[in-house]
Amino acid sequence: MQANHDKPEHATETRHPRRWQDVVALAQVDVAAVLARAIAHGSLDRDRYQDWLAMESVACRVSALSLDTVACWHGAQPALRATAQTWAAELRELAQVAARDVRVIDGVAATPPTAMGHWHAFACSAGGSQRAGEVLGGVLLHGRLYEGPVRAVATAILTMPFSHGGQYLVRRLRADTGIATHARDALLDVYSASALAVGAQRAAGWYHAALASSVAKRAAA
Repeated sequence: MQANHDKPEHATETRHPRRWQDVVALAQVDVAAVLARAIAHGSLDRDRYQDWLAMESVACRVSALSLDTVACWHGAQPALRATAQTWAAELRELAQVAARDVRVIDGVAATPPTAMGHWHAFACSAGGSQRAGEVLGGVLLHGRLYEGPVRAVATAILTMPFSHGGQYLVRRLRADTGIATHARDALLDVYSASALAVGAQRAAGWYHAALASSVAKRAAA
C-alpha cells in the first residue's frame, strides 16, 4: 500500500514477509561474523578500527538526518515530531563520540565507503516522501545492531589495545537510557511494518558493504 501524499505509510500494511525485527536479527549475525573474521585474520588493527569508527560516525549522522526528515512529516503532531527530533539529537551526539575516538587514536581514517554515500543519498531523497517509513527502517537497523551476537564481539574488541580510551563502543553497549521506549514505539506505530522492514533490509545491505570495506586491509601505498 502506498501512502497518501500528505501522510506516511499507515501501520496497517502487513504484506511484507518479514518484520523489521527479523531483518535486524539477521543483520546482527552477519555483522558479528564479519567482525569475528576480521579479528581472527588479524585485519582488525588500529587503522581498520579507525576506519570503522569513522564509518560509524557517518552512519549515526545519516540516521540523525533520516529522523530530521521523518520529523517533517509530523508538523501537526508535536509529540511525534519531538520524539524524532530528540532521537536525532542523541544520534548526532553519538556521531561526535565516534569522531572523537578517531582523533584520540591518531585522527587518520580512510574516506567513508561508497555504500555510506548511497545510504545518505537515499535518506535525503526518500525521507521527505511517501517512503519515509523505509528511511526510518534504516535508523532502526543501525540502532539495534549492537545487540545480540554483535555485543559479544564488540566487548572483545574493547579489550584490544587500540580501543583503550575510546567511548563509542562503550556507549553503544550501554543499556539505552535516552528517549523513552514508549515514545519511540508511538512514532514507529505510525509507519507500516512492511516499510520499516524494507528500509531495514536496504540499510543492512549498505552497512554490510561498508563494514566489509572498512575492516579490509588497506592497499599498500
